[in-house]
Amino acid sequence: MNKAPPLEQHWRSSEEWPCLPCCLLVIRLLACLIFFVTRLATNELAYGQPIESEDEMLRQWCDHGLSDTALAYVRAQLEQLREARLPDVAVDDLRARWTMRQMECWARRQLYLRHDTADGWSQLQAVAQEFERAYPQHRRLPWIRWQLARCVLLQIQGTYARYAANPQQSSLRDRALEMIRQVAELADEVRYQVQQRQPVAARLPADSPQQAPVDQLAQLRADADLLQCEAMMIRMQLYPRGSADRVAAATAIDQLASEALQRTDPGWSSRPALLTARAIARLELADPDRAVLELTDILRHFPHTAFGRRAGQAAVEWLIAQGQLSRARSLVEWLRQGEESPEAALSDLELRAAQLAREQGTSPDDTSLGELIEQVQQITTRFGTYWRNRAEAILLTYFPSQTSSASSASTQLIKAEVRQLLAADDVEAAVQRLQQATDQLLTEGNIDAATNLALLVAALFEREQQWLEAADYLVEVVSRTQRHSAAAPLHLRAIVAMAQSLRAEPNQSAVRQRYEHMLREHLQTWPQESSSNQVQQWLKAWSAQQGTWAPYAREVFQRALAVDDEQQRWDLLIEWLATVLALGDDVAAQVVAEAQQLIAARTTSPSDAARQDVDGRQALSSASGRSSFAPITADVLFVAQCMQQWDAPAESQRRRGELLTRLQTSDLPPLSSLLEQTILLEIARYEPLSSLQQQVAHQQTQPEEFPSLLAAGFVHRWVEAIDQRSPHQRPAWAKAAPLERLLAVSSASAEGASWETIVTGVDRLRAQVWLTHTPAEEAIVHLRQQAADHPRHGALQLSLINALIELSPPQWDEAMERTKRLISGTPAGSQLNFAARWQWVQLLRWQQRGHDAVAYARLVHATAPDMPEPWRSRFQAMASQ
Repeated sequence: MNKAPPLEQHWRSSEEWPCLPCCLLVIRLLACLIFFVTRLATNELAYGQPIESEDEMLRQWCDHGLSDTALAYVRAQLEQLREARLPDVAVDDLRARWTMRQMECWARRQLYLRHDTADGWSQLQAVAQEFERAYPQHRRLPWIRWQLARCVLLQIQGTYARYAANPQQSSLRDRALEMIRQVAELADEVRYQVQQRQPVAARLPADSPQQAPVDQLAQLRADADLLQCEAMMIRMQLYPRGSADRVAAATAIDQLASEALQRTDPGWSSRPALLTARAIARLELADPDRAVLELTDILRHFPHTAFGRRAGQAAVEWLIAQGQLSRARSLVEWLRQGEESPEAALSDLELRAAQLAREQGTSPDDTSLGELIEQVQQITTRFGTYWRNRAEAILLTYFPSQTSSASSASTQLIKAEVRQLLAADDVEAAVQRLQQATDQLLTEGNIDAATNLALLVAALFEREQQWLEAADYLVEVVSRTQRHSAAAPLHLRAIVAMAQSLRAEPNQSAVRQRYEHMLREHLQTWPQESSSNQVQQWLKAWSAQQGTWAPYAREVFQRALAVDDEQQRWDLLIEWLATVLALGDDVAAQVVAEAQQLIAARTTSPSDAARQDVDGRQALSSASGRSSFAPITADVLFVAQCMQQWDAPAESQRRRGELLTRLQTSDLPPLSSLLEQTILLEIARYEPLSSLQQQVAHQQTQPEEFPSLLAAGFVHRWVEAIDQRSPHQRPAWAKAAPLERLLAVSSASAEGASWETIVTGVDRLRAQVWLTHTPAEEAIVHLRQQAADHPRHGALQLSLINALIELSPPQWDEAMERTKRLISGTPAGSQLNFAARWQWVQLLRWQQRGHDAVAYARLVHATAPDMPEPWRSRFQAMASQ
């Protein structure tokens, strides 16, 4: 079996996280998948001689987030080896090779997913142990142990990268040191197994199933030495330059590499890599100048190899540290002669940073610093986030991030510092650094840069699922940027964080109150911002869930008064009107009265407001004549007043005249339709059927122009008006009214918020019974269920009562019983209580019990002399019969 390629040949791929341009990345991934399917179908990889690019292919898959695909591919190859028609030795070698690849895929999967956990890394150990149990005499067992050590080394490299980003995290260093000791133990195991097998292998042929060839065993021992050197080199880098621990690690590497070089054949392919490791270690020892010469020689002879680039980078780093920038520059040129590599890019970056620091100190001008930051971004694009972290660490070494400067470059340095802290899993320190920078930028008035950093703080809180902390911090920043354009988006983000907190703890009353308060605060503070459109939808959904439509309607009306755009104001007013139409009478009256007060407060002085009429008509008239409020505001408000309040017949006549006047002066087609539909509804309430039919015949506007929600509200009011007619008259009234056309427009809202699904859904069933002669029994089943689910929904209970008497035969007893319960269950003096009492009178009349109806009407009129219209006129007219 060919041994796995030495680790140093893949120095770059074990560390970097590629970040290629999108098109190139997609092409490479597609090519990998096509390769996978075609090779698997032909069994070429499973049974033929493994090609050298196989390992690189699997690494590419893992590094591009396709670890699961790579693992599936490896398992498929192992499964097919069970049916392989090859000699036993060849099958055994292939099985070992694919097991080693499976282990590496597991290791790279952990690196890619940043899962540096014991459970994750134990998976690859389980793979090795399973192989050893299944094949206890396998001739490739030493290679399995070597691969296990190699996978641990991958983990060490990932841990070291995180430690290098934040050296204050001593726990990361301790973890890396522990794993380095583990590599040393595994390397000793490999060397021991090789030593035990070599005498036997020397007496057997190369294809013996008992032992691997003796030359491969010797090479494996050298690979184990090199692997341990790689781990020791990371140990050396864990300590400051010049420290006793670093010198001790370098001495151990020098000794181990020298002994390995004496034992290996001069033609061994990995010998230059071992020479590189020894030379890098000798940079810390007695003769660093000679070590630099050795590294330079390796670079010049092997510029296209990973160890050659590593040699050059180490020499450049040492020369820059010694201030020998000219010699370092010549080596950077040699590095550039090879293929494009991250080592060359990092060396060039460090050289330029050192030159700039020598010329301008730690606070260079923005242009020069910006050029270096641009170079870091290019490294990120070409080589991935791992190398970006390495590049940013270099940059921050020479130019610590500063908050005092408002330049873009300074902000980028702060972000780079935060990324370094995050790479080391120090989220708390990253948050504190961002908060410190944000606070200073706010103090200096650099709002744009501060906002950018504040969003990063929130993102870190959210990453840790600290939703309340994110919301609190953003609200704090908003309080310092209230008049800036960035305040609204920040507050929107705070609302999102609060919603996440509410989702996590839905029963926290304090969080629920804060969430609703933040929604309303946003609409009040930034009514004209586009973000308020989204917030209004959230408040609507919240109101539907809570059943609190009156506060929602109030916020919508206030926003309508605050916006400048006429179309936006019209849309808001229609949304408000549609909400009012679906509310119960008592709540609707309260909402309309509050709207009238808002108009009065904005159009009159405080002394004038005190003299306003109770119903706000003076405010409406004043609002109509002022340029600061478009006439449509007063018109829509007047329509709402007409729709939610039934008056005495004489007052209805006056209102119809007012509506007709407004209709004649309106030049806005949607408003004209609204006014005309309101006139029709007023006629239906008080006039005979012939009057409604005549008015509909002369109708000029189209209800199809209404938004679906508004049409749904009109349907509700039409059903309410038709219910005042006797059961046998209702189908004729429904056909005379524009009910069918309104139903077609409102269909889109039938599955909307809670009041739409309940009220509009019930209204739709009732209207279909009238218009299509649908059997009423089919609708009663649904109505009874809705009434049972919502026993406190007064309008729903009244609708069911009216539907019961439309059955054949009418269900008078149930209708009377439900009416009694509604009367006793509603507050005395409320609109719903009077509506229920009037329903009782109507039920008595429709059962030909006129005497009982008159007696009850007299009782109600006598006990409630101050009842509002239209109840006063209705009960009085019935009592006088």
